[in-house]
Amino acid sequence: MDYSQAQRQGFILGKVSKDLSQIIRLSPHGSDMEFLDLTNTMYNAKSEKTFERAVQQLRDDFPNCEHWLKWWTRDEVASMIFRPKDALKKELQEANTRTTNGIEAFHRDLYRIVQ
Repeated sequence: MDYSQAQRQGFILGKVSKDLSQIIRLSPHGSDMEFLDLTNTMYNAKSEKTFERAVQQLRDDFPNCEHWLKWWTRDEVASMIFRPKDALKKELQEANTRTTNGIEAFHRDLYRIVQ
């Protein structure tokens, strides 16, 4: 399933904000902005190298978030959220969308009526 940019961003921000309070509680005082910066780097990374560097930095600086990181970096999760881990072919990622939810819903209704 392919998510829109807004869905992807909302999903990650929701999960991060929920887990962030717990991670920060176990982390050094005042490090919340560093954590947010690194997760933002993960999300906006254009290359695998940048993504992996941010993940490693999180592991080094926030050892209490290892369980959280394992979940987010699983292939089936990371491929939906992070561009460097996206399983969709590059030419398909860059292609213009040829349909919308409205068109899909219309087709569904049309097929229901015809059948």
